[in-house]
Amino acid sequence: MAVAVHTGDGASMASQARLAEDNNFDLNRLIWVHAQNGKDDERIRMAKKGIWISLDGVSKTRIDDYVAMITTLEEHGLLSKLLLSHDDGWAVVSNNGEISLTPFENGNDTPYQTISEVLLKKLYARGFTKEQMDVIFIENPKLAFGLSD
Repeated sequence: MAVAVHTGDGASMASQARLAEDNNFDLNRLIWVHAQNGKDDERIRMAKKGIWISLDGVSKTRIDDYVAMITTLEEHGLLSKLLLSHDDGWAVVSNNGEISLTPFENGNDTPYQTISEVLLKKLYARGFTKEQMDVIFIENPKLAFGLSD
């Protein structure tokens, strides 16, 4: 069974990876959710260990950041460890210490469209291939979550 570690930064994920390793947990079954909050070197290190890298919260306001993160993983031969998600339709807003969930204030004017309408076009423009997109959007989710055809 896959375990999705819903953590943020790379230090937290490194701690989770050590815990998993210490308990002989198969790192290929571990998913780092919100890996966009880490750094490139942390994502690369975790992916090389076998951990799935889930870049969530894809939004129009940060689309170039996501293209850069994906490109970096591709340059290191790690697209086969990448998952993507909108994590869309709401935003966590902090106002003077008060935390609230605010609908549709995460930069996407139309929820659940940014990956298909914006990100894919930018990746293709950067030279990504359909085969690479199939790995990211078809093969990786099946492998990460233990699904079959």
